[in-house]
Amino acid sequence: MCIAPTRLLVLLMAVSPLSPADSAAQPAETYERFRQTVSSIDAYQMTMTKRQRINGRMRPEETIVVKHRRAPRCIYMKWVKRPHKDRELIHCADRYGGKIKVHVGGFINLATLTIDPHGDLAMNGNLHAVTAAGLFELAREVPAAADSRLEQRELHGRSVMCLMTTGQLELGPYVAARQELCVDAASYLPAQLRLWNRSGELMEHYTYRDIRTDLQLSERDFDVLNPRYDF
Repeated sequence: MCIAPTRLLVLLMAVSPLSPADSAAQPAETYERFRQTVSSIDAYQMTMTKRQRINGRMRPEETIVVKHRRAPRCIYMKWVKRPHKDRELIHCADRYGGKIKVHVGGFINLATLTIDPHGDLAMNGNLHAVTAAGLFELAREVPAAADSRLEQRELHGRSVMCLMTTGQLELGPYVAARQELCVDAASYLPAQLRLWNRSGELMEHYTYRDIRTDLQLSERDFDVLNPRYDF
């Protein structure tokens, strides 16, 4: 399952490389505009890549199309490249008894499974549960950035602003000592998230592309009976 981290960017430190007059306001303002932008979205679709370090080994990159609705909370994911190509997942807070519906896809191509989002099967190969997935949780769980270091750069052909943070942040399976959140300089939507452990190892790397917020996602988008899906 594809999981995004929660409770990020706590204990933000350092100084903005911008002018002294802007050094105090600019990082916090950038973060707040990111948070407000995501908070204003009711539903979205995006393409996300994910890499996580599991049991000391960095896993291959996964590419997933995500549909996500705020209320009632529902998320649909489809893996579009190997190693998990054609895997599909639906999880809704008020549907399917709170369980995950997953179609494995690929060579295995099993029938649809119904699994506990916090169970061993769902958590196998994942640092976080599906209940923490997506942009809504990212913006909701991150407290306001008071004093992070802000850096402007190019990422995938886009101008982004990156909030870089150091501190000791408990993330359940490990302690993050450094975090980097990059947001699009024009839209303030997230573009990349990276986290490192206390040994300096990259633990999680996510990219967020082709984010569309102008879609009207319906009940069918989160229904295993959708004829476009393979559940």
